[in-house]
Amino acid sequence: MTENKKDDKKTPPVLPFGSKGNKTKKPKFNFYWIYGILLLIFIGMQFFYNGSTTKKTDWGALQTMLKNGDIQKIVLVNKEFAEIYIEPEKLKEEKYKDVSKKSNFGGEKPQFTYTVISPDKFDEKVAKVQEGMENPVYVQSEARYDWTSDVLNIGFYILLLFGAWYFIMRMMKRGGGGGGQIFNIGKSKAQVYDKNTSVNISFKDVAGLEEAKVEVKEVVDFLKSPEKYTRLGGKIPKGILLV
Repeated sequence: MTENKKDDKKTPPVLPFGSKGNKTKKPKFNFYWIYGILLLIFIGMQFFYNGSTTKKTDWGALQTMLKNGDIQKIVLVNKEFAEIYIEPEKLKEEKYKDVSKKSNFGGEKPQFTYTVISPDKFDEKVAKVQEGMENPVYVQSEARYDWTSDVLNIGFYILLLFGAWYFIMRMMKRGGGGGGQIFNIGKSKAQVYDKNTSVNISFKDVAGLEEAKVEVKEVVDFLKSPEKYTRLGGKIPKGILLV
């Protein structure tokens, strides 16, 4: 009767053996946040480094700007392209209303760029256009290193390594099936229970496996009344292995 009353009582939700009911689940770290943060950093670097869009110009427009005295300086970068800086006073004119004035950091930035085909003759062409002018502009050559592309490339490979490391760690933690089982060699999932262990699960909570439940019930009955079985030659079990 006592056992029936205990079985009729409402039992808490069934939990897997060895799990802790009071343990709160910690929020899982989502590795995609790192991808998102790096993407934002990349966009921010492009925005702050380049600032507003610098317009491209052709040789005809460049000659006109030189003859009008609109150009403050010309910088030939890596013998590939020329940066055209307009005089601050000239930038106030209507024809330059659509060009960028300053970079996002407040520093100086070119208003135009010109692709140089023959870098060795570029300064001669600029000087020839300004023949007879009082204040000619001379071409300044500059070697510039694009560190942003290198930083982004290094960051990409570091991110790739972290992604591979994170994936392997997750496979090791979950067991992962297949190759992931290699990392579980030597790990035992056996649980030790004694008389002081509190277990709130009854046979009613276990679905199916009727034969196994019958055998376990016999073991429980044996432990409760061992003399009934020892009279028939039964031995006290030293343990039980559930597979």
